[in-house]
Parts: sequence; structure tokens; C-alpha cells
Amino acid sequence: MLSGGFIQILARFMLKENSNIEYPGIIRLLSFFWLIPLSYYFLMTMHYSTNLPGGEEVEIFVNDVRLMFEQETLRDILSVFFIQHAEHRPATIKLFSVISYHIFGEVNFNFLNFVGNTFLFIPMAVVAASLARNFSDSLLYLLPSMTLLASPVHHSCILWTSCSVSQYGSLFWGGLALFFACRPGLVAFLLFEFCAFWGYVTLGNGLIIIPLGFACLFFAQPHPLRNFFLFAHFLLSSVFIYLYFSDFQTYGIYETTFVDATDSWLRFVGNILLWQFSWVGSWSTFSDSKYVALFFGGAEVVLMLYLLFKYRLKLLATHGYVVFFMVYILLSISIASFQRSWLLPYEMVFQPRYKMYSLFLVSLLLLLVMSLIREAFAKSGKTLLWGKTVLVMTLPIAVFWSMSTLRFEPMLKSKFDSDMQCIEQWTTRNKVEHCGWTLQHKRMVKSAEKAGLINIRP
Repeated sequence: MLSGGFIQILARFMLKENSNIEYPGIIRLLSFFWLIPLSYYFLMTMHYSTNLPGGEEVEIFVNDVRLMFEQETLRDILSVFFIQHAEHRPATIKLFSVISYHIFGEVNFNFLNFVGNTFLFIPMAVVAASLARNFSDSLLYLLPSMTLLASPVHHSCILWTSCSVSQYGSLFWGGLALFFACRPGLVAFLLFEFCAFWGYVTLGNGLIIIPLGFACLFFAQPHPLRNFFLFAHFLLSSVFIYLYFSDFQTYGIYETTFVDATDSWLRFVGNILLWQFSWVGSWSTFSDSKYVALFFGGAEVVLMLYLLFKYRLKLLATHGYVVFFMVYILLSISIASFQRSWLLPYEMVFQPRYKMYSLFLVSLLLLLVMSLIREAFAKSGKTLLWGKTVLVMTLPIAVFWSMSTLRFEPMLKSKFDSDMQCIEQWTTRNKVEHCGWTLQHKRMVKSAEKAGLINIRP
């Protein structure tokens, strides 16, 4: 869990100027309020987590790790490590599974789920610290953004281990990669390529880091080093793209459905835009109302375009990292909308696991607006008024967090109860009615238990 000390270290590392502004004690005290929703979020996560793999986890976390341990050569180990699942090569999942095995002597899903959920909040702390001028500012930036991000509207991903490690992980690695790409120097470049690599092998949308990395390097690096870093990024990216798509398997359903979907291009494009705007605003609705989602999604897109048009030079010069991070999420949503709009019914856009991207995006937009407001107040000598404004902005967000927690915590409990039924059946009667496992999954679990890789229990 993030601590004030961690934020202070980040702030000192990234601050561009010092500020001697001292906020009143009440503002400084209330600026720590975000620790309450964040702590409650992780309390829910740990309380309702179980050491039980779902069907997808059996294949990726359990079976692939078992196969890796059975290989004798490095080449064979790496071939299993980077094996394709659907359109992804989720090596990061296997990396943390191996780490878990060496720490606990087994693939521990409680640990993996905690790591995955931690991935969600670290990039937001980095953004807040990068925008702040001092430690107090960083806390004020975190106050509304962390409170909003701790809302469990994406509840189905919180306890779904492969979802938390991969979906939240794509934000973690992508956010850190773009942060380092937007900072000058060789060390930052090396850290960028390191984080980018793990972003590529977390989810398919990690490949978006490649073009955005070029843009960050172009704007952020000093002229003498810029061409060298751009060329090095080109070489590394080319090698990885070649390896990533070697023996890449496509699925006939994509081709067939795409041909059917493009029978009417007007309807096809309209459906993509409907998904796009609904997805961006999906965080705002508890009842999956498309009108509420479209309203908030449209408002967010209009606001983002307005800010980019009016403050484009300023944003690229001083807030480039935040802008590129928002573009990364928007492109992820756009590509997923393009793919899923002709594969799945429209109602699927309101799946809780998809709302995580929209919630993170609106949190970034909130931070960007807060930063612009702070600079406007600072120019007129009203920085203290900015602190009060942040507190007022946080009130409706705190209400939203409370309502979403009351609404969705019972669903986390329901998932926990279902998992406990599965564990009870598996450990006492060797049945799997509530586990969502196929017979093949059952055989994989037995093999993994026999090899000592997992130990299914509460």
C-alpha cells in the first residue's frame, strides 16, 4: 500500500520548483483523507481473496508454470514463458507466479491478487508527484484522484487474479514506461525500455507504448541525445515486434465476424463510436445506463480536446507525461472498442472489468484540470484558495466512493462465497460444480497439486 513516505520520495525526485506555501493545518490534515478509501479498498481485497485459481488462471498461472519447471533448456523455458494466450503473450503473469513460488513455496493467488491491485494505484501516485511542487501539493493531488480510483466500480477485476495482474499491470508498466520516456537522460531511457518490455508482455495494448515512446523521446530528450535514443528505441522495438508476432496465431472468428460487421459501413462506424464514448463514461453509471455513460463520456472527450487545443504547447512542455498517459488509455479503449464492437453485444461495454480504464482516465483528467487551476491561482497569488477548492472538489467524489462501495462490496462477498463453495467441494469431495473448471482444468490442477505448485485453500 502506498505511504506518505513513498509519495514524499517521489515528489522530491520529480519536483521542478520549490514552493514555500504553507497550507492551514485543517487542509493538511484533510489531505490525508485519501488513505481511508485506499486502505478500505485493500482491506476488501485481502478479506475477500482466496487461494483459488479460476479457469483462466489454471491455464496461465498454473499449467504454464508447471511446464516451465519441467523444461530442461533455457530456450524451452522461454518458449513456454512467452507462449501466446488469445491475442496476448502474458509473460508478466508467469513472472510473478514464479516469484510467488520462490517466496511461498507455491503459486499463491492471494499474493498475486494483492500485487495486481497495487499496480492500479502506483501510476496515479507517480502522476500526482510529477505535477506537485511540494509534498503538501502531492497530497492534495492524491486526495480526489485516489478517492475516485478506490471506488470498486470495476469489482469483477479486483478478485480476478489474471485480470488484476494483467489489466492493472498494463496501466502500471505503461504509465511508468511513458514517465521515464518523458524524462531526459540515459538512465531514464534504460528504465523506459525496461518498463516498456514488461508492458508489451502484460497485455496486447502494451504495444501502444512503442509509438507513444517515440513521441515522448522526441519532445523530452535534449537535442544531442534525441536521435540516438530514437534510433535505439527503433532497433529494440523492431526486434521485439518481430519476436512478438513470430508464430502468432489468429482466430477465424475475428475475420468472419469482421466481414459480417462491415456489411454496412455507416452502422459499423456508428457502433464503434457508440462503444468508444460509452466506454469512456462507463465509470459513472451503477445501473449500466447508456445515456449516463454517453453523457459523461462525451463530456470528457470534449473537455480533453478543448484542453489539448487551448493549452497544447503548455501541456506538451510541462505536462507531456500526463497527456501521453491519457492518450495511451484512450488508444487502448479505442482499439478494444474497434475489436469488441463487432464481436460482442453493446451491453458488454458495461462489464465491470472494462470500467477500470474509464475510471483511471477520468482520474488523470481530474489531475490535469487541477494542475491548470493551481497554476492559474498561483499566478494571482491565491494558492491557498486552490487547497480549499480541492477539498470542495473531493466532497462529491467521496460521496461517489461511498455509494459505489455500498453498492459493489456485496458483489465481492458473493464472489468470495462462491469461491469458498468451490474450495469446499474440491478439498472434501473432489467436485468442481462452482469452480468454472473444465475437465481439462481439473486435470491441470491435480497435476499442479501433485507437483507442489499450488495448495487450494481459503
